[in-house]
Amino acid sequence: FTHYVNGDLVVWNLETGGEVTQSSENVVTDAVTLVGRPAVAQVGFVEGTPNRHHYVMAVRYEDSNSDTRLALVPVVCGRAQTLGTCVFGTAEEVTTPLGSPAGPLAMVSYGDGRFALFFGVRAAAGDALRMVTGHYDVGAAVDPIDFVGERVADTFPGNSNSLLEVSASYLERTTEPSVFVVMW
Repeated sequence: FTHYVNGDLVVWNLETGGEVTQSSENVVTDAVTLVGRPAVAQVGFVEGTPNRHHYVMAVRYEDSNSDTRLALVPVVCGRAQTLGTCVFGTAEEVTTPLGSPAGPLAMVSYGDGRFALFFGVRAAAGDALRMVTGHYDVGAAVDPIDFVGERVADTFPGNSNSLLEVSASYLERTTEPSVFVVMW
């Protein structure tokens, strides 16, 4: 449902094949450009008129100081995800105490609004695969994302480019397992 073109976010309408391009500052207020592909997981669904699909989207971006940062953005889509009905909420920055967020992102949802984000961090002292867990409250009017925990899942020699790929998929139903793959 999303990908990046020329540093912007493109939201696709799978029903008609159309698209809407969102500039970086519309997604993350202090972003100059968005970097790489986002990771997206559906974390909730609320029936109504219209139905509302709730997502958490992770994006890497560069700020005005050319620093690479990572943020989680709440996204709510209505009317069966048709074009122009997705609204981006206030981004929550993921702080990385050592190094710069690098490489692909992966996110899994595991029911009741819970999710986990996996991402690489590059630093001269040592690269790492980190995991951040959180909770998304579909009933919250603002700031629905809460961070629960963070840890290092694995480490690699500094600037080794050892982390080749991180991928994850969520199978839409909370009774089904999420699939998570890491290659290094």
